[in-house]
Amino acid sequence: MEVSTSGVIWRPFPRVFWWAASWQGVGGLGHLGIQFARKMGFRTVAIGRGRDKVKLAEDLGAHLYIDAAVEDAAAALQRMGGARAILATGTSGAALS
Repeated sequence: MEVSTSGVIWRPFPRVFWWAASWQGVGGLGHLGIQFARKMGFRTVAIGRGRDKVKLAEDLGAHLYIDAAVEDAAAALQRMGGARAILATGTSGAALS
């Protein structure tokens, strides 16, 4: 079991064409996940609610931002071919659905 934002996405394999997603978070632990994933070579997606976090997500290194308030984030990730790693930083299961 991984207990840190970097531990969830750290693996000894190439990541250049793999997506990593930070679900429900651009702030708090989510902003760390975005930065770690980008630095580790993942193509990085930030998933949040609201367009007000797009610029912050991009500034932190996200290649793409999915606004879960207007589209189904899981479906959007599936259209992209899926994500190799997903860092879920919500406070409860209900917050992530």
